[in-house]
Amino acid sequence: MLGDRTSQDVTGIVRGCFGAAPMPYLTDASMRQRAIETARGQGLLERLASDSADGEPIRVLPYTRLRDYQRDGNRTRFEALQRERTARIDRVAMACALGIDRLDELHDLLWAECETTWWGMPAHERHGTPIDLRVALLGRRYATILTLLAETIAPEVRERMLDEINRRILRPYLDPAAHHHWKFTTNNWNAVCIANVAITAMLIETESARLARLIVDALEHLPNFLAGFTADGGCTEGPSYWRFGFGWYIHLAAALYDYTGGRIDIARGETIGAICRYPLSVSLGPGKELTFADAHAGWQDPVVVTLINRFHDVPELFGLCAARADGTPELASIEALLLYDGWTASPPAETGDHWLKDLGICRVRAGATVVGAKAGHNAEHHNHNDVGSFLVFRDGQTYLTDPGAPIYSARTFSDRRYESLFCNSWGHSVPVIAGHLQPPGRDYAGRLEVAGLAGHAAKTLRIALADAYDVDSLERLDRVIELARDGMEVRLADTVAFSGAGEAIEEAFITAHAAEVSEDARAVTIRPQGASSAVLSADGQGRFAVEELTEASRREARGGEILRRITFTPPAAAREQTLRFVLRFGS
Repeated sequence: MLGDRTSQDVTGIVRGCFGAAPMPYLTDASMRQRAIETARGQGLLERLASDSADGEPIRVLPYTRLRDYQRDGNRTRFEALQRERTARIDRVAMACALGIDRLDELHDLLWAECETTWWGMPAHERHGTPIDLRVALLGRRYATILTLLAETIAPEVRERMLDEINRRILRPYLDPAAHHHWKFTTNNWNAVCIANVAITAMLIETESARLARLIVDALEHLPNFLAGFTADGGCTEGPSYWRFGFGWYIHLAAALYDYTGGRIDIARGETIGAICRYPLSVSLGPGKELTFADAHAGWQDPVVVTLINRFHDVPELFGLCAARADGTPELASIEALLLYDGWTASPPAETGDHWLKDLGICRVRAGATVVGAKAGHNAEHHNHNDVGSFLVFRDGQTYLTDPGAPIYSARTFSDRRYESLFCNSWGHSVPVIAGHLQPPGRDYAGRLEVAGLAGHAAKTLRIALADAYDVDSLERLDRVIELARDGMEVRLADTVAFSGAGEAIEEAFITAHAAEVSEDARAVTIRPQGASSAVLSADGQGRFAVEELTEASRREARGGEILRRITFTPPAAAREQTLRFVLRFGS
């Protein structure tokens, strides 16, 4: 990341720019006034004034909730209390920046944070680092507030906050005795922690030598994060972790660029450009995405999209931001308001096909139907054992789905991870072979080939997935998914071959909608609420069945939906056979 510069070069640049603004928009009077007018136009000023909780007690973060994770593995109860407080701080700070007098409430909230024993998340204590994701994020959040409201925050509160940020974040970051495992990881932790600590330091550090040391250290370790992407810009963690990890990388890139007057630019180059375009490859529709691995669908952050377009021309990303009825974006943060310059969040005109060959993911479109499928391997970041999994999306509904990320608990990141149907292959649209699910591990992988991209004929996805199973007799397992040119049919054919005697095979299809088996068990009707039904049928002997995964869904489904597992079982084992299915949509 230092490129052709030495650490001495970077040190000289940082010390020479000491005192510059990494986020100049925080103190720009004209941008502040524009933000106020935008907020007034969106009715935000009225909402911020009316939801004032001044005088309302600040909720305690109880010890007993803090220790939920140790006692029963539950993360959600305590993390919900943490999120509630930080969300209130964000709203109150935004109100103050927009001219609404909630300063006393903000002072009380910030003081309460200084009094809070731990800023981190209980689930992260096992990592043994003084700085986890949340600690790093809080440092940057509070440094931003102190900069944004520098002229109004009480000096006593400001000094207390600065002391706490230094004690909890900046000093530990440079402490050689502290263990920061995330400096060496290739997943989102690296970028989130490094970026937030570095931006915090650029905002509040008072010693140029210490700031230079920190920036050099950050630039030396950020390449580990970029190494986690495939050569085509693919993110194995999925789109939600792209927003989190790479989003903070771009925040840091912009801050360094502004702080150094462009002399340090970590957003340039084809590799970063490819990563910037990744969301376009996994978008199904407004707010909908391919949810492979520990992902969940969502909208792009208008701040991140604005910063990306400072360095790379990707205007289509603006269309992936949540929009109001008039086409203007939803602006939920003070930074979004400050940076907004009038663009509209129109859906992107781009409707073509995307194949991330190195990542092993493809998304094809025909008419109103989109199909996404993956090969990859079973040791990816936030891995699910899901080689061969696919989704079918049409008219705002995901008819066949991937369960995405479960609600996290102690089990999720332990050696019991694959007990969860959200993470094991039983909860994905892939077959069970000879009674075996796919095992975890880099050797269990698939190969994806695609035909008919960007054309007017049918789109064909071919996945060789025999290597994704640990079944000695399995010689061949090839999956072919074909999207008809008019988008009215999705055809699937699995060809399986064994050595010796035949083995049993069970096909599976996952949906979050009501599913009804026909009387002859040869078809299943999938019925989304408020949308047309689709019929999944088999071309051959065998029987369909549907199992509602009620208990697991209530325990682990983030959206509260009840997953259904549609299965098809042929009448007998065979040495070689091809199982064919068609998903048909009504006109």
